[in-house]
Amino acid sequence: DDRAACVSSLDPAHFAEPWELPGAPGPGALEDVAAAAEGMGGSCSPWGTSERGWGLRCTWEGTPDETLFWAPADDAVVHLRSEA
Repeated sequence: DDRAACVSSLDPAHFAEPWELPGAPGPGALEDVAAAAEGMGGSCSPWGTSERGWGLRCTWEGTPDETLFWAPADDAVVHLRSEA
């Protein structure tokens, strides 16, 4: 079985395209992402937040899946990592 168990916007082997935030990065940068995930059955909470950026961890009801979103403080690009 050669299916990817994890995809990441920072992993060339299983690349997932990051996207750019509409506007400057800030503490509320991932609120729309959390709302969209929760609308699809996800449960999200802050993760890894520091002076370097803001993180969001989402889990999905009835699955072992976990998705991490990262918005760096110095860039408008959102990175993600998803694993099952």
